[in-house]
Amino acid sequence: MRILQAILKGERDPDYLESLCDKGIQAKAEVIRQSLEGNYRAELLFILGQNVTRYENLQSLIGDCEKEVGRMIDAAPAKVNVVDKPLPPTTKRDPNVRPARRRACLICGKSNTGCWEWI
Repeated sequence: MRILQAILKGERDPDYLESLCDKGIQAKAEVIRQSLEGNYRAELLFILGQNVTRYENLQSLIGDCEKEVGRMIDAAPAKVNVVDKPLPPTTKRDPNVRPARRRACLICGKSNTGCWEWI
């Protein structure tokens, strides 16, 4: 996204644009620089700008949906008592899912990993 935003602001230097690349990109720097050289026609830049704006708007709408779903989940009644049926331990892979996993298990009425399969 940083490269697209820089292009829309008028930046055309492939070396500078390549420096904005995410460090996880596996392509070699030279390949990236070559792919950033091009014909920056006005009509294509306009379309790029429209699509970046659309992407940002969709990201905002997705965030709104996630907040609303979170409110709905929080408002749903629990069907299981975690004191009687404790939840399985948090995985090392993603310890941040615990709150969502807890609510999902409470809502669906299971305290085992089976309740997590539908999410």
